[in-house]
Parts: sequence; C-alpha cells; structure tokens
Amino acid sequence: DKNSYLVRIITTPTEGGKFDNSVKVSSSVFDPNLANNTASLMKDTTPLQVEVTQFVADLVLKMTTSSAPVVGTPLTYTISVTNQGPNDANQVTITDTLPVVNQVKYNSAKFTPETGSQCYDLNPQQQLVCTIAKLPLNGTTTLTLEVQPLAAGKLTNSVTVKSSEFDSNDANNQATDTTYVNNP
Repeated sequence: DKNSYLVRIITTPTEGGKFDNSVKVSSSVFDPNLANNTASLMKDTTPLQVEVTQFVADLVLKMTTSSAPVVGTPLTYTISVTNQGPNDANQVTITDTLPVVNQVKYNSAKFTPETGSQCYDLNPQQQLVCTIAKLPLNGTTTLTLEVQPLAAGKLTNSVTVKSSEFDSNDANNQATDTTYVNNP
C-alpha cells in the first residue's frame, strides 16, 4: 500500500537560538528501504537551521495596602503590574498567597482597567491565581484585592507575577506586605 500521510507539528520554543529540524519514522511492518525513513530541513544539500527569537517582557510588580486595618472591616491590597518590555507579555499569571485561613476571609478581586482577566477561587494553599491574556508593552493593570481580617495581629501577604516571555529582571516580579491588624 503506497499511502502517504502528512503530519504537521507545531512547537512553541522555550528559549531562543538555532535549532536543527529532522524527523525519523519507523513501523512494526517490514520496510524494504530504511534509507528513506529520515529527513532534515534542507536547502539544496545543506541542512537548514531554524533560528528562534526569544521574546522578552520585563514585568514590574508593586503592592500597597490600605492603612490601619481593623478586625471585621475590609482590608484592600492594590497590586499593579507594568510591562516595561521590550515586547508584549502574554499569558501573565499573578499568584497571591494570602494569610492563613483563620486570619483573613477572601472577599473579592477586580482588575482595572478590565482586560478580560480573571481570578480563580482560592486553592488549598490559600493562593489566588489571576490571569491576563496579554499585557502590552508599557501597559499597566491594577488588581484590587479585598479581604476581611478575622483576628488582630500580623498579616503577611505575598504576590508574584510571571508571563510566557523571558523576564530579564525577575527580582521585581515579587512583593510581600506585612500589615498589623488592630482590634476594633
């Protein structure tokens, strides 16, 4: 049987550089000509290399909190993410690790401007995970996160940001805020 099949493979490189492209096929059925079971991307008789450019997006994360929080009243964290480029940032993920369950109750999360972004319910590690499909070069988005303190004392909230692009300065991709909650 002389059937032929086209297999199309699409890849997403995770780093830049030069790559060779070759393929090999095999079968459990006897093949009388093994010499035609491999192929490489060629130009004339020279193997071609594919060069992949790595995109870079320097995300900058900042977090502030409302002042003088009191047990039973809302506490607001304002988290801003700015893309300093040089490229757009895609598949941006903000992960906020809230204080332990007996210290705060999660109320809400809202993006400004509304970017089609979404936040998922808290996971068992008390993390709120929010996603932004695309943050353009020089774009900024702000996530306003509201919790309700349940007990007086020290609250520590940590947040990180990442995207599918390489970040040349990941030192500014995290922030931690320590706040002291007072009794009413």
